[in-house]
Amino acid sequence: MKLRFRLIFVVILVLRSITIYSQDKISISAGVDVVSRYIWRGSNIGLGFDGSKSFHIQPSLIGTYKNIEVGYWGSFGATNGYSEYDLWAKYKLKQFSISIFDYNLPFEDENGNTHGGYFNIPFNSTGSFAEVNLAYTGDGKFPIYVSYNRFFYNDDATYLEAGYKFNTKNQLPMDFNVGMTPAAGSYAERGGIVNVSLKVSYDIHFTDRFKLPVFSSLIRNPQLGKNFFVVGLSLSTN
Repeated sequence: MKLRFRLIFVVILVLRSITIYSQDKISISAGVDVVSRYIWRGSNIGLGFDGSKSFHIQPSLIGTYKNIEVGYWGSFGATNGYSEYDLWAKYKLKQFSISIFDYNLPFEDENGNTHGGYFNIPFNSTGSFAEVNLAYTGDGKFPIYVSYNRFFYNDDATYLEAGYKFNTKNQLPMDFNVGMTPAAGSYAERGGIVNVSLKVSYDIHFTDRFKLPVFSSLIRNPQLGKNFFVVGLSLSTN
Protein backbone atom coordinates (compact mmCIF):
# COMPACT_ATOMS: atom_id res chain seq x y z
CA MET A 1 0.00 0.00 0.00
CA LYS A 2 2.79 2.43 0.86
CA LEU A 3 4.49 1.70 -2.44
CA ARG A 4 1.23 2.37 -4.28
CA PHE A 5 0.87 5.80 -2.69
CA ARG A 6 4.50 6.61 -3.50
CA LEU A 7 4.01 5.70 -7.14
CA ILE A 8 0.82 7.78 -7.30
CA PHE A 9 2.74 10.72 -5.86
CA VAL A 10 5.45 10.33 -8.49
CA VAL A 11 2.89 10.12 -11.29
CA ILE A 12 1.30 13.36 -10.07
CA LEU A 13 4.69 15.08 -10.09
CA VAL A 14 5.43 13.86 -13.60
CA LEU A 15 2.04 15.00 -14.86
CA ARG A 16 2.68 18.33 -13.21
CA SER A 17 6.03 18.75 -14.97
CA ILE A 18 5.25 22.29 -15.96
CA THR A 19 5.88 25.55 -14.13
CA ILE A 20 3.32 25.56 -11.34
CA TYR A 21 3.30 29.24 -10.57
CA SER A 22 5.30 32.23 -11.64
CA GLN A 23 4.30 35.81 -10.87
CA ASP A 24 6.10 38.82 -9.41
CA LYS A 25 9.34 36.84 -9.42
CA ILE A 26 7.78 34.04 -7.33
CA SER A 27 8.19 30.60 -8.85
CA ILE A 28 7.50 27.05 -7.75
CA SER A 29 8.90 24.05 -9.57
CA ALA A 30 8.67 20.30 -9.08
CA GLY A 31 10.73 17.35 -10.22
CA VAL A 32 11.53 13.73 -9.61
CA ASP A 33 14.61 11.53 -10.00
CA VAL A 34 14.66 7.75 -10.15
CA VAL A 35 18.06 6.31 -9.18
CA SER A 36 19.42 2.78 -8.98
CA ARG A 37 20.96 3.46 -5.53
CA TYR A 38 20.90 6.32 -3.04
CA ILE A 39 24.51 7.34 -2.40
CA TRP A 40 25.11 10.49 -0.32
CA ARG A 41 28.53 11.98 0.34
CA GLY A 42 30.25 8.71 -0.45
CA SER A 43 28.02 6.43 1.64
CA ASN A 44 25.23 4.04 0.69
CA ILE A 45 22.44 5.78 2.63
CA GLY A 46 19.31 4.22 1.20
CA LEU A 47 19.53 0.72 2.67
CA GLY A 48 16.71 -0.97 4.57
CA PHE A 49 17.20 -1.85 8.24
CA ASP A 50 17.98 -5.41 7.11
CA GLY A 51 20.66 -4.12 4.72
CA SER A 52 18.47 -4.61 1.65
CA LYS A 53 19.11 -2.51 -1.46
CA SER A 54 16.52 -0.78 -3.62
CA PHE A 55 16.18 1.75 -6.37
CA HIS A 56 14.94 5.08 -5.03
CA ILE A 57 12.31 7.60 -6.08
CA GLN A 58 13.36 11.15 -5.19
CA PRO A 59 10.77 13.92 -5.63
CA SER A 60 11.46 17.59 -4.98
CA LEU A 61 9.50 20.82 -4.67
CA ILE A 62 11.26 24.21 -4.72
CA GLY A 63 9.94 27.72 -4.26
CA THR A 64 11.98 30.85 -4.97
CA TYR A 65 11.42 34.55 -4.36
CA LYS A 66 14.20 36.96 -5.28
CA ASN A 67 17.25 35.73 -3.32
CA ILE A 68 15.34 33.31 -1.09
CA GLU A 69 14.73 29.64 -1.81
CA VAL A 70 12.80 27.07 0.23
CA GLY A 71 12.49 23.46 -0.73
CA TYR A 72 11.57 19.88 -0.01
CA TRP A 73 13.43 16.78 -1.17
CA GLY A 74 12.64 13.16 -0.40
CA SER A 75 14.01 9.71 -1.09
CA PHE A 76 11.92 6.55 -0.95
CA GLY A 77 13.19 3.01 -1.39
CA ALA A 78 10.74 1.28 -3.70
CA THR A 79 11.19 -2.16 -2.11
CA ASN A 80 13.02 -1.79 1.22
CA GLY A 81 10.86 0.66 3.20
CA TYR A 82 13.42 3.49 3.41
CA SER A 83 11.85 6.96 3.57
CA GLU A 84 13.49 10.35 4.02
CA TYR A 85 12.09 13.89 3.99
CA ASP A 86 14.41 16.90 3.91
CA LEU A 87 13.52 20.58 4.18
CA TRP A 88 15.77 23.57 3.56
CA ALA A 89 15.89 27.34 3.29
CA LYS A 90 18.57 29.18 1.30
CA TYR A 91 19.60 32.77 0.87
CA LYS A 92 21.69 33.69 -2.17
CA LEU A 93 23.93 36.71 -2.64
CA LYS A 94 25.34 36.65 -6.15
CA GLN A 95 27.47 33.50 -6.29
CA PHE A 96 27.44 32.86 -2.54
CA SER A 97 24.72 31.16 -0.50
CA ILE A 98 23.89 30.15 3.05
CA SER A 99 21.42 27.35 3.77
CA ILE A 100 19.83 25.58 6.70
CA PHE A 101 18.83 21.93 6.21
CA ASP A 102 16.53 19.77 8.33
CA TYR A 103 17.12 16.10 7.46
CA ASN A 104 14.43 13.66 8.59
CA LEU A 105 15.91 10.17 8.37
CA PRO A 106 14.63 6.78 9.53
CA PHE A 107 16.44 4.92 12.28
CA GLU A 108 15.79 1.85 14.40
CA ASP A 109 16.24 1.91 18.18
CA GLU A 110 17.57 -0.88 20.38
CA ASN A 111 14.05 -2.31 20.68
CA GLY A 112 13.57 -2.58 16.93
CA ASN A 113 11.15 0.36 16.73
CA THR A 114 11.33 2.66 13.70
CA HIS A 115 11.63 6.42 14.19
CA GLY A 116 12.01 9.36 11.84
CA GLY A 117 11.70 9.29 8.07
CA TYR A 118 8.59 11.47 8.12
CA PHE A 119 7.81 15.16 8.43
CA ASN A 120 8.88 16.27 11.89
CA ILE A 121 8.58 19.64 13.51
CA PRO A 122 11.80 21.37 12.40
CA PHE A 123 14.71 20.20 14.53
CA ASN A 124 12.60 17.62 16.32
CA SER A 125 14.87 15.26 18.25
CA THR A 126 13.29 12.14 16.70
CA GLY A 127 15.19 11.30 13.55
CA SER A 128 15.98 14.92 12.72
CA PHE A 129 19.41 16.37 11.95
CA ALA A 130 20.12 20.03 11.21
CA GLU A 131 22.97 21.41 9.14
CA VAL A 132 24.28 24.76 7.96
CA ASN A 133 25.74 25.04 4.47
CA LEU A 134 27.97 27.80 3.11
CA ALA A 135 28.65 27.58 -0.63
CA TYR A 136 30.19 29.35 -3.58
CA THR A 137 29.14 28.50 -7.14
CA GLY A 138 31.25 29.84 -9.98
CA ASP A 139 29.95 31.24 -13.23
CA GLY A 140 30.22 29.74 -16.71
CA LYS A 141 33.76 31.02 -17.20
CA PHE A 142 35.02 29.26 -14.08
CA PRO A 143 32.35 26.72 -13.01
CA ILE A 144 33.69 25.60 -9.67
CA TYR A 145 31.69 24.68 -6.58
CA VAL A 146 32.93 24.86 -2.98
CA SER A 147 30.88 24.15 0.14
CA TYR A 148 31.26 23.94 3.90
CA ASN A 149 28.67 21.76 5.66
CA ARG A 150 28.38 21.53 9.45
CA PHE A 151 25.79 19.67 11.51
CA PHE A 152 24.66 21.60 14.57
CA TYR A 153 21.76 19.48 15.84
CA ASN A 154 21.98 15.78 16.79
CA ASP A 155 25.44 15.62 15.21
CA ASP A 156 28.54 17.81 14.92
CA ALA A 157 30.31 16.33 11.88
CA THR A 158 31.79 18.55 9.17
CA TYR A 159 31.89 17.88 5.44
CA LEU A 160 33.84 19.91 2.88
CA GLU A 161 33.37 19.56 -0.86
CA ALA A 162 34.83 21.08 -4.03
CA GLY A 163 33.70 20.41 -7.56
CA TYR A 164 34.11 21.45 -11.17
CA LYS A 165 31.53 21.32 -13.95
CA PHE A 166 32.74 20.36 -17.42
CA ASN A 167 30.12 21.59 -19.85
CA THR A 168 31.33 22.44 -23.33
CA LYS A 169 29.79 21.99 -26.77
CA ASN A 170 32.26 19.23 -27.60
CA GLN A 171 31.55 16.89 -24.69
CA LEU A 172 28.80 15.60 -22.44
CA PRO A 173 28.11 17.65 -19.28
CA MET A 174 30.20 16.21 -16.45
CA ASP A 175 30.51 17.07 -12.76
CA PHE A 176 33.61 16.11 -10.80
CA ASN A 177 33.49 16.40 -6.99
CA VAL A 178 35.79 15.63 -4.08
CA GLY A 179 34.49 15.60 -0.51
CA MET A 180 36.26 15.13 2.82
CA THR A 181 35.74 15.30 6.55
CA PRO A 182 38.46 16.88 8.72
CA ALA A 183 38.00 14.57 11.71
CA ALA A 184 36.48 11.29 12.85
CA GLY A 185 32.69 11.35 13.07
CA SER A 186 29.56 10.11 11.37
CA TYR A 187 31.18 10.25 7.91
CA ALA A 188 34.25 8.18 8.72
CA GLU A 189 36.38 6.75 11.52
CA ARG A 190 39.13 9.27 10.76
CA GLY A 191 39.61 12.50 8.86
CA GLY A 192 40.22 12.33 5.12
CA ILE A 193 38.56 12.06 1.71
CA VAL A 194 35.27 10.17 1.78
CA ASN A 195 33.80 11.00 -1.63
CA VAL A 196 35.27 11.20 -5.14
CA SER A 197 32.60 11.26 -7.83
CA LEU A 198 32.19 11.80 -11.54
CA LYS A 199 28.69 12.36 -12.90
CA VAL A 200 27.90 12.32 -16.63
CA SER A 201 24.56 13.61 -17.93
CA TYR A 202 23.07 12.95 -21.34
CA ASP A 203 19.74 12.79 -23.17
CA ILE A 204 18.14 9.75 -24.80
CA HIS A 205 16.25 10.98 -27.86
CA PHE A 206 13.15 8.96 -28.72
CA THR A 207 11.74 11.43 -31.24
CA ASP A 208 12.60 14.94 -32.40
CA ARG A 209 10.32 16.32 -29.69
CA PHE A 210 10.78 13.86 -26.84
CA LYS A 211 13.98 13.19 -24.95
CA LEU A 212 14.68 11.60 -21.58
CA PRO A 213 17.41 13.17 -19.39
CA VAL A 214 19.51 10.43 -17.79
CA PHE A 215 22.76 10.38 -15.85
CA SER A 216 25.34 8.00 -14.47
CA SER A 217 27.75 8.47 -11.57
CA LEU A 218 30.91 6.66 -10.57
CA ILE A 219 31.64 7.18 -6.86
CA ARG A 220 34.64 6.16 -4.76
CA ASN A 221 34.91 6.27 -0.98
CA PRO A 222 38.62 5.80 -0.12
CA GLN A 223 37.87 5.48 3.61
CA LEU A 224 35.58 2.51 3.04
CA GLY A 225 37.49 1.17 0.06
CA LYS A 226 34.23 0.96 -1.88
CA ASN A 227 33.10 1.94 -5.36
CA PHE A 228 29.50 2.72 -6.32
CA PHE A 229 27.93 3.03 -9.76
CA VAL A 230 24.60 4.83 -10.00
CA VAL A 231 22.34 5.38 -12.99
CA GLY A 232 19.18 7.47 -12.99
CA LEU A 233 16.71 9.57 -14.88
CA SER A 234 15.50 13.07 -14.06
CA LEU A 235 12.26 14.88 -14.80
CA SER A 236 11.68 18.47 -13.73
CA THR A 237 9.91 21.69 -14.62
CA ASN A 238 13.21 23.46 -15.39
